[in-house]
Amino acid sequence: MFQRWLHLLFLHWPLSPDIVQRTLPRGLQADSFEGSAWIGIVPFFMQGVRPAGFIAVPGISNFLELNLRTYVRDASGRPGIWFYSLDANLALAVCLARAAFALPYEFARMRARVSGGEIDYWSHRFGSKSPLHYRYRASESLGEAGFGSFEFFVVERYRLFASRGE
Repeated sequence: MFQRWLHLLFLHWPLSPDIVQRTLPRGLQADSFEGSAWIGIVPFFMQGVRPAGFIAVPGISNFLELNLRTYVRDASGRPGIWFYSLDANLALAVCLARAAFALPYEFARMRARVSGGEIDYWSHRFGSKSPLHYRYRASESLGEAGFGSFEFFVVERYRLFASRGE
């Protein structure tokens, strides 16, 4: 797959690894940084999503996504991400991701606007009482995540894990 991520916000909270471990399927271990497991909410813009070698298709290749995640290692010690949920505002993307990758996507009404460097991001999952609203901007010029930093821990993950049930 090819996809480009824009205007990401990483919000994280530390938790006891034991608490996070109880929420994971067999075969995954809660990963930790400085003794804590981490739960993150990440809203962002998906752009140009398509199978490798194909061109982006207007109307279906760009959408908004918001995910709730934690960081894990598999039985071989490989780092990755476990998604508790993913919201997207494109029904086709939700259906394809659920069917092809067993990811817990949900359809949501979402909107986002970028103005003067500020991102105003709003998401309301169907069936929930309250929408989520984030307003954010980069506070500094960001560079490459330094090895061993918290930023490296949460960003340098190139594997996701999913389960079709047990």
